Amino acid sequence: MLRESPRWLISKGRLDEADRIIEEIEASTDKRMPVAKQVSSSTEKGDWKELFSTFYRKRTLIVWG
Repeated sequence: MLRESPRWLISKGRLDEADRIIEEIEASTDKRMPVAKQVSSSTEKGDWKELFSTFYRKRTLIVWG
């Protein structure tokens, strides 16, 4: 029942679907934040070791726990 992630949709070039989901989310709240639409043309894949980098280590362990 969960919608696809707008970030994932954008990375796959499915901009209309991502925009529609973002609009639904914005409509469901009183707070509005400006969103910059920037699509990265990079298709670079991350390395699994990145999950244990200083930036992601705590998050990775919490999610895995």
